[in-house]
Amino acid sequence: MIKNFKKRMSVLILTVLVMSTSLISPIYASENYGIEKIEGQDYSISEDGNDAVTINSKDGIERVSVKEDDNTRKVTIYNNTTGEEEYLILNKKDGSIYSSITNKTLSSDEQNPIISPRSDTSYSTVYISWAEFKTTIGTTATVGGVVGLILTRVPGGQVVGSVIGTISTIVGGGTLLIPNDSSHGLKFTIKKVKHYRSRLGKRHVWYISKSIVSVSRY
Repeated sequence: MIKNFKKRMSVLILTVLVMSTSLISPIYASENYGIEKIEGQDYSISEDGNDAVTINSKDGIERVSVKEDDNTRKVTIYNNTTGEEEYLILNKKDGSIYSSITNKTLSSDEQNPIISPRSDTSYSTVYISWAEFKTTIGTTATVGGVVGLILTRVPGGQVVGSVIGTISTIVGGGTLLIPNDSSHGLKFTIKKVKHYRSRLGKRHVWYISKSIVSVSRY
């Protein structure tokens, strides 16, 4: 059971890194990430070019997509195999997250903070506790469901290859059941860089790139 959980969590983190490139940084071209083989199990993770990726795993074929406006960020998880559709909605005004999976709303007070200093190159740390996972996606989860929560909470970016190498240490000793533990979970370090260009003698922000530079348990 522990080995099976490690496989699913490995795919989860890999998928988050893949999705972060397309969903948050549209300046990058679409790619098909093909088959990722993790600990003997094949998973297909592909980008469809419309702010979404498709995950083909033992949970079925799941499409995870993001729609965002000034007030909300909505992450939809659609299972092509079963026809079931669930979603998570972040309210940008009060920071709460509504989950159709559990029919619960997670207030900002129940979420761990995002710590972010100010500079042209800055780093932020995002903590997602196991209790937050459990409240929003239930006691157990599909790969798509967990990816959906992370995309709701974590600003993504470019893939940093070294992060994938830490996957095996992140999920050591886990189980398939998500514990109701608010003191432990996953920690993401995000690097944000503002890129400038000059126009008429003035410097303007051209675009902002974001990279997940580390993922670990806490």
